Amino acid sequence: MAFDVVIRITEDSPRGRVIQLIADERNVTPEEALDQVIDAGIQAHAPHHTTAHGQSSSTPARRLIGLFSSDADAAIMDEVVALVYEGRKKPSTRNIGL
Repeated sequence: MAFDVVIRITEDSPRGRVIQLIADERNVTPEEALDQVIDAGIQAHAPHHTTAHGQSSSTPARRLIGLFSSDADAAIMDEVVALVYEGRKKPSTRNIGL
């Protein structure tokens, strides 16, 4: 079974601008960007698997997979890590210059 979904989003609407921004950032077509957004939304709202004991098999680490997958997000994380390592070199964490 397939879902037939027809949606019209104008390029100059807020949705259209965000979709184009995502498409440009990921170097994909707007249609592919929409597919990725839908997939991410489904993944975020899908129930997590549970073990035989009723406990969630989803760990915080598994939920973070893909969180920093864009180049911009990766650059921010690189900067944060660099600041952390710089702070570790200081004799005291009380005055790290922040």
